[in-house]
Amino acid sequence: MNPFPEVKEILKELDNAGIIIGIASRTTAVKPARLLIDALGWGPFIKYEEIFPGCKTTHFENLCKSSKIPLKHMLFFDDEERNIR
Repeated sequence: MNPFPEVKEILKELDNAGIIIGIASRTTAVKPARLLIDALGWGPFIKYEEIFPGCKTTHFENLCKSSKIPLKHMLFFDDEERNIR
């Protein structure tokens, strides 16, 4: 895992600007994913997380419920074309 070196600083700046960050991952490696987030020092900047195998739709329904933020106010990034559509 080699994230861009600027990621932590960007997360910090977003957090300082009051932008709420949530993550969604459909990995089966739930515990390692959380350990990696902590090891990279990203944990303090992530307010909501949905990390479990399954459908992205379920992840986002859960994020909406827990954050009280409607989908139309979220910005979503993904590396899988099917999830972007």
